[in-house]
Amino acid sequence: MEFRIAPLLFAILNLGYILFVNPNLNNGIALSTVSNMLQILFPFVVIFLVATGSFTRHSYYSKQFKISFYTIQTLSILGAIEYILAIRQQHIF
Repeated sequence: MEFRIAPLLFAILNLGYILFVNPNLNNGIALSTVSNMLQILFPFVVIFLVATGSFTRHSYYSKQFKISFYTIQTLSILGAIEYILAIRQQHIF
């Protein structure tokens, strides 16, 4: 396996995770399980940093790969902001 694809895999995993725990987007998850923001955002930050660290470790990426990586990381950050707003909207903080 080409290890230069790892940052993109981590970014996709992180985006999927933050979208899964968002109570506004996933009605199938209990609000009580995702209400602790520290417990939810800690793995998000760790995976985000691992993805960014593994991205900076290699020097050559195609332009499409860079655009995909930055887009997915940006969407992950926006998803985390949406998650925080959703929890605050429910007055569970």
